[in-house]
Amino acid sequence: RPLAKTLLSKNKDNFDAEAIDTSIVIKKVVDVSKEEKIYDVSYKGSIWTALSNEIFEVGDIPVISSFKGNKIIIKK
Repeated sequence: RPLAKTLLSKNKDNFDAEAIDTSIVIKKVVDVSKEEKIYDVSYKGSIWTALSNEIFEVGDIPVISSFKGNKIIIKK
């Protein structure tokens, strides 16, 4: 059982601890009409959805403040 447990267990990244204050790049502005603005950002080689109360332009470099489910919360 211990051998099977180690072979079958999934390695989960702890994004919350290691990614806070990491700079990312805004790739696309999705919706800025609501209170919580929605952006597409490039993080670790893939496109993620980011949420923020601040307004950003394409190419801006915000930092990660936290994660909310599978979305990134960003700030200036």
